[in-house]
Amino acid sequence: MEFYADKAFQLVQEAQRTKDLELPTYRSDLIRESLSELRSLKSGKGTTRIINDSVINRTKRCILAYQRSRLDRITKMWYIKLTRWDEGACTSTVINADGMSEKEIEFLNNYKAIVTKYKGEMLDIDLGLHLLPPKHLYVEIRVLQDCGERMTENGPVKLPLGTQHYLKRCDVEDLLYAGKVQQI
Repeated sequence: MEFYADKAFQLVQEAQRTKDLELPTYRSDLIRESLSELRSLKSGKGTTRIINDSVINRTKRCILAYQRSRLDRITKMWYIKLTRWDEGACTSTVINADGMSEKEIEFLNNYKAIVTKYKGEMLDIDLGLHLLPPKHLYVEIRVLQDCGERMTENGPVKLPLGTQHYLKRCDVEDLLYAGKVQQI
């Protein structure tokens, strides 16, 4: 038996279930069904109207949560590609658009243009790094990819594959974000 807002709630469940996986295909079918349910609920009087309004609000919140989750993941994927591109690991910042809706692709293209323009004005700031201050000044890391010799505030440090180090976060933050080292 289906209840009101079940389709919209399925969107939220899918977003939660796939948050650590690749971006899944955009569920336009569930969005369309939820919107048609919204249109059918708009009519009503008295007590029915109050119940319908709460269902309408829940459906809207579920759809917006699904959209926000997808847009956050898309921008995060682009920032990861951007950071790796800055280090020379990637030759382009193209994201696989399979499974993205036309509006999401349009959003991503506009977002890229805005960030690229902003980054062009401030070349010395890495927009891919975290904006919040760190909780600890030093971090213990394990090297996942050979990073060669790296200059730190205390002098050069060799970072061969499989070694562990205790370094200032600011010296290895770009490597942490690029996935070349792992915080222990």
